[in-house]
Amino acid sequence: MIWRRLRRATKQDEEEFRQRFEEAKPTFTDRLVMVLTGLVVVGIPAAAILVGFAFLIMWIFGAL
Repeated sequence: MIWRRLRRATKQDEEEFRQRFEEAKPTFTDRLVMVLTGLVVVGIPAAAILVGFAFLIMWIFGAL
């Protein structure tokens, strides 16, 4: 399974990532694009699923 292949990030991995990120020196617009991309990829589908379940429950209980 995939869970067996995953491993936790060590302090060294985190420090290496932080160092590479600082070396790349992303601009404000790059950081903004990263945040907005995360919102589009994770936030909007999660919100859509929650709204869908809410409407399903309201339909089941006759609130619609």
